[in-house]
Amino acid sequence: MLSPTFCFLFFLSFTNFNSAFSKNPEVASIEFTSVPAYETTSPLLGRVFNVIPADYKIVVYLLLEGSGWWVKPTANSPLTVIQSNSTFSCNVNSGSNDKYATCFAAFLLPNGVSPPILLGSPEIPDYMFTNYVHIYSLRYRRTINFASRNWWVKNTILSAGPGPNFFSDDTRNVWVENNRLHLKISKRNDIWYCPEIICNDTLNYGKYVFKISSPVGNMDRNIVLGLFTWDMSPVESHREIDIEFSKWSMNQSINSQYVVQPFNSPGHLHSWIFPVSVINSSHIFEWKHNSVNFSSVSGFNSSPPYDTVYQSWTFSGSSVPNHNRENVRINLWLFQGNAPSNSQEAEVIVYDFSFASNSIGINTISTVRPNGYSLYQNYPNPFNPKTNIKFDIPKYSIVKLMIYNSLGKEVAMLVNQELDAGSYQADWDASGFPSGVYYYQLKAEDFNETKNMFFLK
Repeated sequence: MLSPTFCFLFFLSFTNFNSAFSKNPEVASIEFTSVPAYETTSPLLGRVFNVIPADYKIVVYLLLEGSGWWVKPTANSPLTVIQSNSTFSCNVNSGSNDKYATCFAAFLLPNGVSPPILLGSPEIPDYMFTNYVHIYSLRYRRTINFASRNWWVKNTILSAGPGPNFFSDDTRNVWVENNRLHLKISKRNDIWYCPEIICNDTLNYGKYVFKISSPVGNMDRNIVLGLFTWDMSPVESHREIDIEFSKWSMNQSINSQYVVQPFNSPGHLHSWIFPVSVINSSHIFEWKHNSVNFSSVSGFNSSPPYDTVYQSWTFSGSSVPNHNRENVRINLWLFQGNAPSNSQEAEVIVYDFSFASNSIGINTISTVRPNGYSLYQNYPNPFNPKTNIKFDIPKYSIVKLMIYNSLGKEVAMLVNQELDAGSYQADWDASGFPSGVYYYQLKAEDFNETKNMFFLK
């Protein structure tokens, strides 16, 4: 039986959360119902939830890589009206190159709020992401399948970061052969083209393993191989975690680094020397809410024992980024856009990529079609440190199950995927999190429900 003090604290925390959660962007929400395909000129369509349409407007920005963020439809008319049925439509093709945009972002603004007028800005201001309900969506022309995941292939019509460089989705720059990913820097018509792929999924906290089958310690000094996460939101330095191989155009033996951005903050960068003769190697970072553990090892084992550990490093503390909407990316590019010093094209083979979540997992309980969407109370509750959350999905849906702390801040995403009709159980391990009230929210189609739970160490 819980003590009266415990019950009072539970109620107090719940009351405080209701105040905080009422301001949480996950209560009011936006979704895109139709994103125009790359190189097309259709409008961007969407809808909003849990707001009175007449009280709000939408501001939309698009990213033209190499040119920056642009407000749409125009600087003179930056706000899009929300219709009485909660839908909106925005002309995102008012500029001649808008059909090549690779990201759309929309923000829900109360009447009277003036949006920043961005005309080629490198970033959307942080406060837009922290203060307002928002959504953003990537789009690219080409998609590949590698390591049992779908990846977009970056393509730019302008020289763009990193570098800057021209990035190409041409099959001569990016291809999969015998289940291996090939990334190649190549020269065509006196222009050097670089490759980058972007995972379609947001993977969350967990163990990221990149298996490389090329001597990346012996690349030309102007070439960079990046294995990293990146969020389009600039909050928390884009939630960028890097494993990078490069000499950064210098004649030096140091050719590798681990980074938790910003790299120029003390203690955020660890440089080291990777052997130039090694061909098969695995490079790992395990991202938790309070630490990132890096390691580089011989061969293709994803877990110990390893024959050789070339390097390891741990970054911990309050500067570890929280997960959000980041994607894992792999790129091969030219530092400062400089051609290879040896004037030779360069190729890297990625043998495999794998990810293991820090969450316990999601299990299918039944494939019998439920009558409707349902979210059940977690069990056990209170819990220490593990609990399970059951929910029903009556039809094929894109499902999200998020965990929030008592301030309304998302701390974990247990589910972010397409699910068939059925009954499911998601498990959460709260080890490393503080005791207190937490809230879990299920979103699928028009269904949106939140419940509370208590973690007691």
